[in-house]
Amino acid sequence: MKKYINILGEFISKGVILIVIALLTMPLIIKADSQEKKKIKYRMSLTYNKFFDGSKSLTVGMRYRKETSFVNISNALIGFYLITDKGEIKLADIKTNENGKALLRIAADYKLPWDADNYCTFAARFDGNEEGKATDEEILIKDIDIDFNFTEDSEEKYINVSITESGDSGARIPIYDALVNGYVERMFSLLPIIEDFSDEDGKLISEFPNDLPGDSLGNLIVIVSIIESDEYGTVEMKKTIDWGIPVDFSETETPRALWTDEAPVWMAITVLIILLGAWLNFALAIYKVSKIKGLSKSA
Repeated sequence: MKKYINILGEFISKGVILIVIALLTMPLIIKADSQEKKKIKYRMSLTYNKFFDGSKSLTVGMRYRKETSFVNISNALIGFYLITDKGEIKLADIKTNENGKALLRIAADYKLPWDADNYCTFAARFDGNEEGKATDEEILIKDIDIDFNFTEDSEEKYINVSITESGDSGARIPIYDALVNGYVERMFSLLPIIEDFSDEDGKLISEFPNDLPGDSLGNLIVIVSIIESDEYGTVEMKKTIDWGIPVDFSETETPRALWTDEAPVWMAITVLIILLGAWLNFALAIYKVSKIKGLSKSA
């Protein structure tokens, strides 16, 4: 009996010790949990671009929601990865700039691990910091190519677009129903000239404007692209064609006008007459005042 009493007492004493330890550590656990909950939930976006020279880029955007607006996150270290069947391939670690953007350039000769269906998985990760929680983003991109050429007949000019992907033995497989946008570069913007879908042969034909001013030789820079597609990302191709109207950019003497440094002659003469009339009236008023004073003195 005494043996059982001793065992029971030892069990109770150990239980009391565990309870005390739990009570002592619980505030620390609650504090750590509350600190974790206070961390900001960051939002990450990951986009893919393929350029006309074959180079690519991955762009990460980092921000968080504050009340009714979003705040960009600068100086956040982002890891860029390729996800393959054999594991991950780390490409680089890049910090976000003041706009919350981290940009990774991929050279045209870098061999990306496209699978048999021309897909590749890209990933970006942020491991978190004292202010924000960890977050990541993945995108699955299909590798496609854009090509286009120019044709014309006696009346119209055309741009012929082809959207394809690589097939077996170097064959080109058409991409159906891809939304294609076409632009002509202007000085401060892009002029839209195409917005249509590719047909079952991956092709699209659109009329080209005949009245666009170009450079001194009539050259125009034409861009054809697929923009922010969920499957292809952003893909573009750029070419130059001399279908513009040549513009003479040499300096010439500007005729006198309202918007130039020298006003028109008629305006200068008009202003001069008005000023002369005003001064004559002013002189006449002074003369008459002096005559009035002279009459008052003689009286």
